[in-house]
Amino acid sequence: MASNLKELMILGSNRRGWNAANHRYSSVIQPSSFSKSTPWGGSRDQGKSSLGSFESGTSASRDREFGLSQNPFASLSPDEQKEEKKLLEGIVKDMEVWESSGQWMFSVYSPMKKEPNISGSYCYEIPDKDFRNLVLSFLKEIKENTGRVLEEFRETIQEQNEKLSKEIEALNEKQLEIPKLNNKITELNNSMEEHRSRIETLEGGVSKIEDKTSEITQFEKQIETRMKKHEQNLRVMWDTIKKNNIRIMGIPEEEESNKSSEKIFEEIMAENFPNIMEDKKIFVEEAQRTPYRLNPKRNTPRHIIIKLSRTKDKERILRAAREKQNITYKGVPIRLTADFSSETMQARRQWDDIYKVLKEKNCQPRIIYPAKLLFRNEGEIKIFPDKQKLREFVTTSPALQELLKGVFQKENQ
Repeated sequence: MASNLKELMILGSNRRGWNAANHRYSSVIQPSSFSKSTPWGGSRDQGKSSLGSFESGTSASRDREFGLSQNPFASLSPDEQKEEKKLLEGIVKDMEVWESSGQWMFSVYSPMKKEPNISGSYCYEIPDKDFRNLVLSFLKEIKENTGRVLEEFRETIQEQNEKLSKEIEALNEKQLEIPKLNNKITELNNSMEEHRSRIETLEGGVSKIEDKTSEITQFEKQIETRMKKHEQNLRVMWDTIKKNNIRIMGIPEEEESNKSSEKIFEEIMAENFPNIMEDKKIFVEEAQRTPYRLNPKRNTPRHIIIKLSRTKDKERILRAAREKQNITYKGVPIRLTADFSSETMQARRQWDDIYKVLKEKNCQPRIIYPAKLLFRNEGEIKIFPDKQKLREFVTTSPALQELLKGVFQKENQ
């Protein structure tokens, strides 16, 4: 179609009233550079094939079609024919540019103003019947192309409708699932409410348990305090019961094979404190070994407990023992102490190592009731209820710290 329009543009120049005079173009208008688009009337190759007749002269078939019987170049000289042929080749190229640009052809190529037209020998007259047929063929081709485009458009619309219908069906199916999902969400919310209620109930139970635990803990602390107080009262009571007792340590077990414990006590008093025995009679209420049963695995002899009738007699004997320091029985060193409850005795034993060191250094140590350490340091009497207080005081006395360093290191190990 495009190639026919090109021929129509050239061959129909007489109908446009172009000048038939034997004049030449000096130049032609070159089309502007246009953006290429898909040709609407046919491919570029078709245009080349249709317009290729201009490159080799007018074809015989076209001459027969339009009633032309002579060669348009016959009246020209060889040089003129060559120049006119070159001009027509330029026109063909211009038409190809127009075809690829998609613009209206008459806006792309037209004679120059105030310039002579192409020589009349190249302008062909098309009979009205042929021109009408040519126009009808153009319209038929346009109709066919329009029908094909409409059919393609209908097919595209149909495909889009089918696709849209499928999407609508899918949406409808999903909408049907929405109530099910809502029911599930409702069930989950109900379940969460039940769990939340249970959690709140459990939290209330836990809070009550914590309160109970706190009460029990407080009660246990009160019981522990009471138990300690009772233990202390029991210890004081036992110490009161034993306040008239003297404990003798270091007497061999075999000494009692031929004599009683009371007789051994009298011999100790006569050997170490003859003045007390002469001045006043000491009354012994009871004398025995403790513990009552002998343990074969025990390497040291059992202690002898002497119960006196008066507390003053016990204190007088123990005071004399502290002043004499070295108490013996038949020349063998022994020890006289006050008799206390097992708890008090255990508390007093913690001072044994420190007591020995202080005694060696002549610090005059004493264990006073119930389990306090008393000694003389730099001319002053110091009393400590426990070892922690003694440690704190030692840090302030370099001499005492050096004296007791070995005892503390042994305890730390």
